[in-house]
Amino acid sequence: MMGATFEYFLIALAAIFVIINPLTTAFVFASLLPKAAEDERRLVAKRAVVTATAVLFSFALLGGLIFQLFSITLGAFRIAGGLILAVIAVQFVINGVSDAVAEFMLTRGPDG
Repeated sequence: MMGATFEYFLIALAAIFVIINPLTTAFVFASLLPKAAEDERRLVAKRAVVTATAVLFSFALLGGLIFQLFSITLGAFRIAGGLILAVIAVQFVINGVSDAVAEFMLTRGPDG
């Protein structure tokens, strides 16, 4: 019983590591704030970690209930997520990442 739980934990941990992708995310984060001071970078990083953790745990705890409430299937969710990512990627390719994105990250926090 304990071996199965530990195996599930390792699989889940590996999946979260792949989803978050901290190695690539670090480079993206650094490129979004090239002119920011060290204190500002730490503040933005802290806000990002708090927000991502809150979203991750919220959906881990309530995701199944939310999907049932709105009758969303996992396949439909995957398709919608792929479409959203494709649109964002095309916008980045066409427009590039602007200084407005970096400014937004500096001025806005998880509390709005």
